Amino acid sequence: IMANVAYDFYDQVLEREGYDGINGTTRILYDSSMNGTLADRLNPWNVITFLEDGKKSAVICAGSWADLGDWNLIGHEYTHTVTLHFFGNYGNNALMEGYSDGMAEMMEAYFLEEDPDWVNTGVSFERKLRPEKGKGKEGSQIYQYQYYTDKTECHDGGTIVTYVMAQIWDSWRPEMGVKAAAEMLSMLMYRTLFILPD
Repeated sequence: IMANVAYDFYDQVLEREGYDGINGTTRILYDSSMNGTLADRLNPWNVITFLEDGKKSAVICAGSWADLGDWNLIGHEYTHTVTLHFFGNYGNNALMEGYSDGMAEMMEAYFLEEDPDWVNTGVSFERKLRPEKGKGKEGSQIYQYQYYTDKTECHDGGTIVTYVMAQIWDSWRPEMGVKAAAEMLSMLMYRTLFILPD
């Protein structure tokens, strides 16, 4: 169901049909190992996304503990299929992790018509996507670029992107309402994908 919701969000809000814009196939494999990925019974909490066959199809592999009913998980991973189509296998990239977290929050806001909670919660983690009291850093999570280093883990650095999104949300939401703000912020983020360097 959540995969359909993620697809519908990109289709209805961003007018993008499928991860590749031309209704390419997206498969979700649950409790499976594929191409030596870590999403198998040995690592049941893991999810990995990749493109195969020269970008002709997208695959989301989820371990048995992954919550496939969670907006943060499927919305996040589906966004990875879109950004992978643009940029190929970019590896550990904080910018793309931020896009995926932020777009999942926008999906949640759009369909539930509620403010996003700005938290990505998994089986073994909770990632605050905006800081409390405007701090630039909380633990390993960083929210301002001045704290970013080459050693910053990609998910920890992705919160720089989501913090910017949260600030824009705070300024647009009072006048626009939830659904319109989610549409506009999603479109803004989506359009920036077309101008990022390869």
